[in-house]
Amino acid sequence: MLAAAVPRNAIAEALAAHWRGVKRRSGKLPPHEMVHFAVGMALYADADYEEIITELSDALDRLGC
Repeated sequence: MLAAAVPRNAIAEALAAHWRGVKRRSGKLPPHEMVHFAVGMALYADADYEEIITELSDALDRLGC
């Protein structure tokens, strides 16, 4: 549902306009997923980070990502 509310192309445009292209190390989430994580932290402020990342990764699994 979060991905539908905040479309990936909107995130990509914002990242392209403002992101400095910092290289990420292997094993890290891609920048667009970190945006979803940050939004999830704001929406579910009472949840643990682990719960939020689990929900995010489960949703990605269901979408075949």
